[in-house]
Amino acid sequence: MTNELRIFNNDIPWTTKQRQAIKEDGEVLVSASAGSGKTLTLIHRIIAEIGRGTSLRRILVLAYNNAAGEELRDRLSSELYAQLMGCKNKEDEALFRQAIEDLPFANIGTTHSFCSQTIRQNFEVLDISPSFEILSDDAAQILINNALDVVFDKYLENQDEVFLEFGDIFSFSRGDDELRDIVTRLYSIIDIRPDRDLFFNTVKDCYEKDVYDSPFAEIVKKMYLESLKKIENEVLVCQKKIKLSGKADEYQDLSDVYGDILIYINTCNHSKLKNIIDISNTKEMNLKTKPN
Repeated sequence: MTNELRIFNNDIPWTTKQRQAIKEDGEVLVSASAGSGKTLTLIHRIIAEIGRGTSLRRILVLAYNNAAGEELRDRLSSELYAQLMGCKNKEDEALFRQAIEDLPFANIGTTHSFCSQTIRQNFEVLDISPSFEILSDDAAQILINNALDVVFDKYLENQDEVFLEFGDIFSFSRGDDELRDIVTRLYSIIDIRPDRDLFFNTVKDCYEKDVYDSPFAEIVKKMYLESLKKIENEVLVCQKKIKLSGKADEYQDLSDVYGDILIYINTCNHSKLKNIIDISNTKEMNLKTKPN
């Protein structure tokens, strides 16, 4: 394809990996952060595939939502016309002219729309009614609320101790709106994972172990240690101010408190969260106002 070289003959600063992703034939897995040019790379990969002679109607492009799908279709349309205008021979011109004609029929959209179309086109083989409907968000929420009613009523009727404690911790009103919100959000996180059963069991196992050795405890410990570091820096600054003020005697009591804080931070056993909690008693520290 003579037009293939034109893909890179523009002002776009392609990276080596982007060029490779566009030109590579066969399966390619691309992982990149937002704004790194994934969509642009994908469009030019489609262009390269068309240049190899593949019909646009045989290319499936799935996006996360309808807006992303429409944007991709529009950008692909612009690039197809640009490629057509730059063709140097009749063969390439015919390929891109046909692609432009096929664009309205191209399989570009969301996973839901593609699956719906596939089912409707093959409903007799799948033994599914062609008049099926996709569950709306509002209808799904009604079903979720009904399921929560059944589950909550069951645990309340049995006076389940764990459930009652869960309610005491996370309910901030007489109703159960907070509990429902927490359960619903956790379900939404787990439900979209391809390995949701494994993920759920892994998280469940973490909380069945000693809480002080759980991954959650490691997060708390990290936050605690970061807080100690900030306090240490503040104390060192205050000590320096006392020294520079030339009034060390007036601030002797405060200096002693600061010294105790530094000793506590430097001798704190950081190996386990339980050790940190056992020796932490900040209420007993008579912290006074910092010197100006």
